[in-house]
Amino acid sequence: MGFSLFPGLGVPTETATAARKIYNIQHIYLRIGDQLETIQEGVDLTLLDPSASLNGDMVLRLALVTAFQYSELLPDPLAEQATHQRMDWKYALRLPIQHPGVLAASLCNFRQNLWSFPSSAREFSRILVALGRTGLFPKSSNLTLTYMEVLDTVCKITRLYWLNQGMRAALSELATVAPHWLGEVSMPHWYENYKETGTDLDYSQIIPENTLQVANLLGADIFHLLNALGQQKTFEYTHLVEINHLSQLFAEQYFQNNRSIHWRIPGCQGCGRIG
Repeated sequence: MGFSLFPGLGVPTETATAARKIYNIQHIYLRIGDQLETIQEGVDLTLLDPSASLNGDMVLRLALVTAFQYSELLPDPLAEQATHQRMDWKYALRLPIQHPGVLAASLCNFRQNLWSFPSSAREFSRILVALGRTGLFPKSSNLTLTYMEVLDTVCKITRLYWLNQGMRAALSELATVAPHWLGEVSMPHWYENYKETGTDLDYSQIIPENTLQVANLLGADIFHLLNALGQQKTFEYTHLVEINHLSQLFAEQYFQNNRSIHWRIPGCQGCGRIG
């Protein structure tokens, strides 16, 4: 059914040589790369791309990366980075060493298609089952894992990523142009949570149980900053690109009920990605 990924070809030689120097042959992503024909057996890749705008190898890669994201709890930009930098992912995806990887925007578009077309979601579910047999997911989730859980989880952590990055960018710019004003309105935890040299959110600690809590805490911080900006008599900082982007993120991802801030669920249409 459909078409095969690189018919007759295996993992690119340079990728295989490099990956096998780093990883044991039983490494999960090396096993996936070696078993890719079996994994896609019985899957109609044409149904995975209802727009008919992608070739077979690209649409299969998008499906695989989406599953890898769920397994490792990586938002789209970090998954894009992994497809570019990590040799184990390149092996599993059968990418040449110099391949630039899979774009974050393509991953988002792929998920939206799966939400919109049941036939596409059905084929993706078959890939998830096959990947489950390889050991990609915890054994406890193999029997209950659905495409909805995978898409919902990846979408949420990507939305959290953009909120966190948006707040960091806004605070960084304000620290440059208005350090005294920012010092007056900042919350005590902002420096540690959003400092430019700090680490990103630890998504493995917030998915799935604490997702809403983390989102609402982010929303409260953003609301506090935007509200403080709005109370300026001169509005001299509201024209900044970073502030406009943060305002857009907040409007897309939150709604207000009286003075309470609530995360919009689901929120696939407004993840707030740049570009």
